[in-house]
Amino acid sequence: MGKKNYYCEYCQKSFKDILGIRKNHLKGLQHQKAVSEHYAKFKDLKEIFLEESRKKTCKRIFEGLECKFGTQCRFSHYTPGQLAEMKQKIAEMEASKKPRSEVVDMKGIEKFLNKTRERILRDLCTTNKPFWTYPFDLVEGLDLPPSLQPLEPSLLSEKFEEWG
Repeated sequence: MGKKNYYCEYCQKSFKDILGIRKNHLKGLQHQKAVSEHYAKFKDLKEIFLEESRKKTCKRIFEGLECKFGTQCRFSHYTPGQLAEMKQKIAEMEASKKPRSEVVDMKGIEKFLNKTRERILRDLCTTNKPFWTYPFDLVEGLDLPPSLQPLEPSLLSEKFEEWG
C-alpha cells in the first residue's frame, strides 16, 4: 500500500506524506509566506496600524514594484498617506463606540418576572397538568432510574418554598 498524500491548505499543494518532505515544506519560505498572508487577513485594523507604523517604507513598493516577501517583509507596504487614513478610521471607530454605562431598570425586570411567575403558577393550578410531556411509548418497558422516570402530577401541586 502506497503512502498517502499530504495537502497543504495554505499553499494549495499536494505531495507524498513523508516526514522529511513535509518538514522541508513547512520550513520553506513559500509556505511561511502563505501562512503569514492567511492570518494577516484576520488582523484588526488597529493591530495592522501599530505594526506598520513602526516600519520604514519598503523600497520596492515605493518604486511601484512587487515585493517578493509579501506580508513577511520587514518594511511597510503602506504609504504615509495610507497610514494617515488608517489612523483616521481607527479614531472614528473609537469615537463611535458607546460606553457600556447604561442603567438597568431593575423594577421593570422584577415586574416582568413576577408576572411570569404568577402566570405559570396560575396555569399549573388551574389545569393540574405538567407543562411538559413524555414520549410514553419510549418510556414504557424501560427500567429507568428514579431521576429519569416521569414525574407524578401530584408532586407538582406541592409548594416549594425553599430548595435544597
